[in-house]
Amino acid sequence: MSYLKLAYWRSICGTDAITDDPDLRDERETDSGLAQRVGEDWRKYGYTRVGGFFGDSIGRLEVLAEAARRLENAGWPPTFVILLNDAWWAVARAQREIFRENALLCNGDFYAWTQTSGWSIHRDRDDHRCVDSITAAPLYATLWIPLTEATPANGCVYVVPKERDEGYLGDCTGSVSTPDIVALPASVGDVLSWTGRALHFGGRPDEQQMELLSSRGVARPRERIALSLAFSNPSFEAAEEHGLETEVLTPNGGERLVPPSVSERLELAVVQLLIYQANSAVPTDNPELTALVALC
Repeated sequence: MSYLKLAYWRSICGTDAITDDPDLRDERETDSGLAQRVGEDWRKYGYTRVGGFFGDSIGRLEVLAEAARRLENAGWPPTFVILLNDAWWAVARAQREIFRENALLCNGDFYAWTQTSGWSIHRDRDDHRCVDSITAAPLYATLWIPLTEATPANGCVYVVPKERDEGYLGDCTGSVSTPDIVALPASVGDVLSWTGRALHFGGRPDEQQMELLSSRGVARPRERIALSLAFSNPSFEAAEEHGLETEVLTPNGGERLVPPSVSERLELAVVQLLIYQANSAVPTDNPELTALVALC
């Protein structure tokens, strides 16, 4: 059972930054108005884009992107990047600077992708109660972190703004016109966020467009790798539903997030694979992954 040993994962991911008690402190001065601006965007549009949120720490995102590639090459789903301390450092910054002031905590709903065949249009939560019917404040929101550039050519996110979505605050029914859809290209360091009710989808890579760009001397976009994580008010969705113990999310000493242990992260990754298997089947060609799923 080599997959239960730290050395195994450090070797695959190419980093020693997989430890039980990482220091997630952040020296950056917090933008005191950011959480309010994001909250206003959620209420008005159903989504937001924050340019350069991780712009001072792109190196950490590059570590996650490279780990995702190495995991996939070794037969493991990229979601196992949540083993890395850098993933939890990103959680800590987002929770401290955006989500906590909006009464949302990371609930353990993680997923990561390399390459993409696209995702069909959907809402992350069908239950309309995930958005307050009076204030439009979300009780559930997704944070999408591009680990490589995301463009229409290599498959970015598309969203339907709240004011163009007839079903946003009620039933999931309602027609959507193609011109209502907004593309959300993003660079490494940016983040996107949308409420659980925002209609969105992931575009397919466009090989023809990438070849055309290349023929015109424009650098061909790299593969698209991204990390998605969710934050919710525990009254709507508790962390335990995703295999995450609530107490690991409790700030220690005011600003420090206490992350799960490595073994807990490993179990969390498996739980997430099983939750999302309707959209992306759990690979069956890795006997170690099969054994780990059975063990959890």
